[in-house]
Order: sequence, then structure tokens, then C-alpha cells
Amino acid sequence: MEFELEKKFLLERLPEGLNTPVMIQQGYLYTEPFELRVRKKGAQCFLTYKSEGDEERVEWEREIPEMIFDELLTKKVGRIIKKNRYQLERDGHLYEFDEYLDELEGLLIVEIEFQSREDYDSFHAPTWLGKTMDPQYKNKKLAMMDRSGIKSVC
Repeated sequence: MEFELEKKFLLERLPEGLNTPVMIQQGYLYTEPFELRVRKKGAQCFLTYKSEGDEERVEWEREIPEMIFDELLTKKVGRIIKKNRYQLERDGHLYEFDEYLDELEGLLIVEIEFQSREDYDSFHAPTWLGKTMDPQYKNKKLAMMDRSGIKSVC
């Protein structure tokens, strides 16, 4: 098992100079008390477990065949999340920008993962990042949110 240590920010717009995006489609099999999701990222498919937590949590991920992804996706709870993911390396960090599609169109989030608690604690967000993300914007929450809640976040 690995640990995931990240910060997320809500954006008003995507920055200039992003690469070509990768399309992501994902669904949740469980959202409480832990996350279990299936994700198709480009041509690769994954099964991922994440423990509870906002900043640091246990993460386990394995690649799975597309046939298994398709079958497990039929067992999802809530909506399927679709988004374009862009990446940008800047100041020694990898920024992953998610541009949500379909019902979540208009929502833009950036995530930065850190290799250590020291790196996490010493990170100073550039002014272009916007405000730190509210936990209501976590993918598992977005998957379970009703239509009225979606309108308030997008």
C-alpha cells in the first residue's frame, strides 16, 4: 500500500500552456467508509482503494482489463464522472488539472501530490491557484451529489 498526500484547489479557469488532455471516466463501487472506484484513463483501466482522509490517506491501485472495468462500472453508485485531465510541471511539482464534463461541466480543480510531509508542509501555493478546495468537491462527493448540488458547485 502507498500513501497519497495531496492538496487540491478550485480554479476559475485553466492556465495557458497545458498539454493535450487525457480523458478519464470513473465510477464508485463504495464511497463510505472508504472509496473503491474503477477508472478508465485513456486506454488503461484501474481498480483503486482509498482510505478516509482529506490530505493524507492510504491508496492501493492496480491495472485491470477493460472487460472487468466495464462490468464493475455497471455496479457503480451515483453518477459516472467524466473529465479531461491536463498535466503541467512547474516549480518542481506536477499539477494535475481536471476539467469536468457532462453534468459537472464548468468545474475546474487542480491537484498537487507530494512525496513527503515536509514537501507538503513547505509548499506555498502560487497566487494563480485560487482557493483551497472544499471537501464537497471530492470526486466521491461529486458522484453522489444530486442535481441541485451540482448547480451550486459549477
